[in-house]
Amino acid sequence: MNYIHHGEDGYNCQQLPLCDIAGSYVGQPHRAVIAELSDIGFSNVELVRKTDRTAFKKAEEGQVVEFAINGLTKCGFADWYAPDALIEIAYYQPFSDEELQDQHPGEKRLPLSSRRCVGKQVSAVEQAFRDAGFTDITVFE
Repeated sequence: MNYIHHGEDGYNCQQLPLCDIAGSYVGQPHRAVIAELSDIGFSNVELVRKTDRTAFKKAEEGQVVEFAINGLTKCGFADWYAPDALIEIAYYQPFSDEELQDQHPGEKRLPLSSRRCVGKQVSAVEQAFRDAGFTDITVFE
């Protein structure tokens, strides 16, 4: 797909239009955004995985949280870019249970927070910790 753009130097078939305002990609599924950009003809898309949900409280798994083209976050429908312009798409993807475990070798994750233990039967709390692999459990009465 070639686009013809009339610029200062005459006609140029080397630039492609950005079909949407960059900010409107935020919140969209990252795979859909990549497919749209690829269909237009952009070829240099870099994905950046963001795992910190506190920075993107409303983001759901796989959603675009940041978008930049050639380092610019403000670009729009009337802008034109080379097909190999660097497009950076940051998307939210939390760590999997396996990745979290790899970050904490030799440690176990608590099955319940202390707040969630309050008011529960002692035997149920004790069993939850045993099921999580804890063996040295002391109950104070």
